[in-house]
Amino acid sequence: MKSPNPGVKLRQGPPPQTKSSDWMDWAKLIAPIVASVVIGVSGLIIQSRVSEAALNKDYVATAMLILKEKPTEQDAELRTWALRVFAEHSPVPLPSVAKKSLYEGPSMMANGLPFGVPRRPAWSLR
Repeated sequence: MKSPNPGVKLRQGPPPQTKSSDWMDWAKLIAPIVASVVIGVSGLIIQSRVSEAALNKDYVATAMLILKEKPTEQDAELRTWALRVFAEHSPVPLPSVAKKSLYEGPSMMANGLPFGVPRRPAWSLR
C-alpha cells in the first residue's frame, strides 16, 4: 500500500510493545500460578485446623470418660492429665472448686446434673 504522502512511510508489522504491556503479559502468566498456590496453602491451613479441632475433641471426650469414673489411687496421674486436657480446651476456665470436685470423683450424672439434683420435666414451671 502506498502512502498518500510520499515523504511518510507506513509502518509494517505489529506496533512496538511498551514496558506496560510487558508487565501485563507477565501478570497474565503469573496470576493463575499465584492464585493456585494461595488456594492450596489456605486449603492446607484450614484442613490442618479442622483436623486439630477434631483431635482436641477426641482428647476432651477421653478426659471426660476418665473423670466420670470413680477415682482410685492408681489413676491419680491419669485424672490430673484429664483435668489439664479439659481445662486447656475449655473456653471458660474452671474454678478451682470445680477442678477439685472433678479430681476427687465423678460429680455429674449421665443427664448432666450434679448428683442428688432431681431432673424436673420440661413442662414444669417451678
